[in-house]
Amino acid sequence: MKKKKHCHADSKRGKATRHLSIIKAARPSRSVERLRRQYEQHLDQVAGLTEATRSVYWLFIGQFLQRRFGRRSLRLEALRAEDVNRFIQHRGLRLQCSSLHVLAAALRSFLSFTHFTGRTPLPLANAVVCPAPRPRRPIPETFSESELRRFLKAFDRTQSIGKRDFAMALCLCRLGLRAKEVTSLKLEDVDWRARTLHLRQTKTRRSRLVPLPADVARAIRSYLRAGRPPSTSGLVFVQQRLPYTGADRRSGFLRAAMRSAYTRAGLRHKGVHILRHTLATRLHRRGVQLKTIADLLGHVSIDTTAGYARVHLRQLRQAALPWPR
Repeated sequence: MKKKKHCHADSKRGKATRHLSIIKAARPSRSVERLRRQYEQHLDQVAGLTEATRSVYWLFIGQFLQRRFGRRSLRLEALRAEDVNRFIQHRGLRLQCSSLHVLAAALRSFLSFTHFTGRTPLPLANAVVCPAPRPRRPIPETFSESELRRFLKAFDRTQSIGKRDFAMALCLCRLGLRAKEVTSLKLEDVDWRARTLHLRQTKTRRSRLVPLPADVARAIRSYLRAGRPPSTSGLVFVQQRLPYTGADRRSGFLRAAMRSAYTRAGLRHKGVHILRHTLATRLHRRGVQLKTIADLLGHVSIDTTAGYARVHLRQLRQAALPWPR
């Protein structure tokens, strides 16, 4: 029996040693880690990219460096155009068109950085093969008036969590805010007298003021007075369980709350962006100018907003005159 225990202990130690060696092998070298820090600093301070975009860029760059050099030391000066495009062809087999464009953009950005800092003698960014142009985006899905009413009635506002989720839902469908903009909203950002919200954590990294309608103000006030747990967090919306902190980087509890409301309302949707699409489309149908909608939604280019102006074929048929006989 003792011998069996000893063998069992040895096998456990062997597995632990192998597991530790795998972890050590997966850790990036000091040179890679130093390169990552300097590149991310460039993306932050020079290119002005958000944290989410920076992490996606480095994910692709890390895969590229791993495939090209493996465990060998980095020799960026040895990179050639065929190395770059061979990697794009390899990853392109598993990526959708939109992700392939992000991969190409990440490689161009990284190779421009390495050439500018003298790490690569050749301007390899110019050699990155441009993927095929993106297909025209489909008309964004939206909720009908009845679906939107069902969605907003799906929150139990007698409960604390229902007050919070309803207030977040109104921020999404009445103001067209992004999920991160809602969960990043601070108490000091709400101007009750001027009836405005000051959005600081935006996708474009440009703060903007948006109006605070009466129904949204009432919902937020109701949550703050009778639904928000005691928390030292400066954020408006916090988790309903200890330690009562704000949302994670992906706005987890907001997305989960909206998905649950969709299910209760009998709606087959998962994402929260449909609420933003719905608001923009409704405003456009009411005759609001695209520039005004773009300013409200925080679009840098009005071309992004123009997607809401496209006409559904079904609506076009309804508006068409009968063929003369």
